[in-house]
Amino acid sequence: MRDILVPPARRFVRGGRIVALILAGGCVASGREASGSAASPSLERAVALREQARRALVEDRADGVDLYYVAAVEAYGVLVLRGADLDSPAGREAVGLYNDSLNRCLQAASAFGRLDARSRLEIVRDGRRTVVPIVHRSFVWSPQDFSMLVDPAIIEPMPGLKTRHARCGLGAVEVVQRVDLNRTTPFLARTHPFAATAVLRPDLGAWFGAAPSDPAGDQLELIDPWRVDGVPLGSRVVRLAADFDAPMSQFWATARGSRLGSLAFLRPGEFEQGEGLYVFEPYQPGKIPVVLVHGLRSTPLDFAQMLNDLRFDPVLDARYQFWAFSYATGYNFLHSARLLRRDLDRVRETFDPGGADPALGQLVLVGYSMGGLVSKAQVTWSGQAVWETVFTRPLESLRLVPETRQLLTETLFFEPRPSIGRVIFLATPHRGANMANALLGRLADRLVRLPDDAREAYRQVRDDNPGAFRPGLEQPVSSIDLLQKEHPLLMTLDHLPRSPAVTFHNIIGLQQKHDLKPPGDGVVPLTSSRIDGVASERIIDERHVDMPTNPAVITEIRRILLGQ
Repeated sequence: MRDILVPPARRFVRGGRIVALILAGGCVASGREASGSAASPSLERAVALREQARRALVEDRADGVDLYYVAAVEAYGVLVLRGADLDSPAGREAVGLYNDSLNRCLQAASAFGRLDARSRLEIVRDGRRTVVPIVHRSFVWSPQDFSMLVDPAIIEPMPGLKTRHARCGLGAVEVVQRVDLNRTTPFLARTHPFAATAVLRPDLGAWFGAAPSDPAGDQLELIDPWRVDGVPLGSRVVRLAADFDAPMSQFWATARGSRLGSLAFLRPGEFEQGEGLYVFEPYQPGKIPVVLVHGLRSTPLDFAQMLNDLRFDPVLDARYQFWAFSYATGYNFLHSARLLRRDLDRVRETFDPGGADPALGQLVLVGYSMGGLVSKAQVTWSGQAVWETVFTRPLESLRLVPETRQLLTETLFFEPRPSIGRVIFLATPHRGANMANALLGRLADRLVRLPDDAREAYRQVRDDNPGAFRPGLEQPVSSIDLLQKEHPLLMTLDHLPRSPAVTFHNIIGLQQKHDLKPPGDGVVPLTSSRIDGVASERIIDERHVDMPTNPAVITEIRRILLGQ
């Protein structure tokens, strides 16, 4: 493990805010609401300054920024100059005051236009405005990606996370919000949060006369907590504070995570701008990509628990980079598989056109539920089989506009992508799902509204080529249609030859206590989820919807990725 997994019961939470960020002897509250019973004059000054800063901000005065700044400096002086024992009451209170005052300073500075997270913080000292330079340490992000800092205190925790990831230590925990509305960087979302921890390094000579002044003056560091565990504090190295869940919660909030899955299912045409392959961090040569492909009526955020658990393992984090494929689940999976093939080809063209990075040839797909079918279509040969399942006549004999001809060709003719080395199927309905045939599934299918242009293109093909469609396939096919047991297209895909160069694994849900008939995970029957030719198969007692967050599932995926 990278450091510690802090379950919810062991976190110190006040008003939704994690206030537990201290060191070796265990986490204690930082004292955002501390009584101020300080153990030294310096700490008493820090407490008083923080209270003055709070009152200044209540009165909408910008000097609250400077008062919080000085409070953080005073607390830092206690930690470094006085060498406070970090396990002592004074040491714990000093770290709490330092972390809290610095965080509040940064948030206030942002509100008053005195913080540019890409380069500088401005404070007023002795009546003069002073620029404190910002140094970015150990990030794979560039300084220009630091559009703004978001206080984790205002971020609503993402529901459904079973294990919380945090680290007690020194520093103000922040969430950086990268904003790129024009998506100038391929495969990154328009708004993309990531973790950072702020550490203020005041010039102790200038502030306390304890040593000659540093010509560089004060310095504010923004540090990547994923890649840095410890930071110097005087003559010691102490742990760097971190909250690894807050960025994912910010992602969930800004992406309207509670409604996004329903939109992508019921109104797929309105979701098309959100479709595509996304990276959680900028591309890193030498790391094998793991692409998470979600299921029906869901989004990549369903993998939040799995993603944070896997990234928290330093061995996995050093070997792999994690990506996700987002798609409109109201469309049938052959449409979505075409988009994934397109983006996998774009990845190579964008990041490694010369083919110098062998890691891009070992890509891993993790396909959950219908995402497993999207993934399977990346590693199989269609030949003429898929086309002949839909049409009675060959492609070249049909009257088609060029755009429709290209779309049909890219959707119904495919072959394995050479970049893929491994596929992990997770609760995948290889031969259909109970839900699609049930009344609830049929009702959901009626609620799915495919775009008018898709329906018009289908009508045009049908009208210009009478008798070209096979019976039962004359109308647009939705995702629910294609998940029906024994559907011709689903059966065709199940029999397509798979690439022998790819290693396959299967993780299956099987609810034991409900004695389901037929046995399965409540959505996918066991007879549909099992396939031949896999390197490993693991059956886990879990219902379908909870498979991505099940600890045993995540452990099995970790085992596969580690090659154990």
